[in-house]
Amino acid sequence: METTATSLSLLGAQLVLSASLEQAKTMSISMNISVCDAHTNEILFARMDNAKITSMEIARGKAFTSSGHKANTRAFAKYAGINGPAFGLHTTNNGKFSIVPGGVAIKNAAGEVIGSVGVSGGSPDQDEIVALAGAKAWNGMTHSKM
Repeated sequence: METTATSLSLLGAQLVLSASLEQAKTMSISMNISVCDAHTNEILFARMDNAKITSMEIARGKAFTSSGHKANTRAFAKYAGINGPAFGLHTTNNGKFSIVPGGVAIKNAAGEVIGSVGVSGGSPDQDEIVALAGAKAWNGMTHSKM
């Protein structure tokens, strides 16, 4: 009997990280990539050669936000940006809450968020492309407890 994953495992996180790294290499951009479980705990982190040191915590913040708020960070840019109804949201959680694209929620077959990937090092759109590649790799696999 197949069961549905409720949180991303190490094996699943490795798959997400690998696909994200490959996408970043294809784009020739050095990135920082964080993969979290459903509870915002970081499972894996990679800093590619020459990736910006200052982007490390940004990637972690994007993954934290996507897991904790169960949505992609792009969803918060307008909502919590200047003149948005939740302006200032990015200052919560000790400044870890991100409203910048590049954090992507990873969902199981039932549509529940089981983890996330956060990327920083390029433009927000580039970061999001890399994060989406990681999430897509996980979603494309036949898995139950991965």
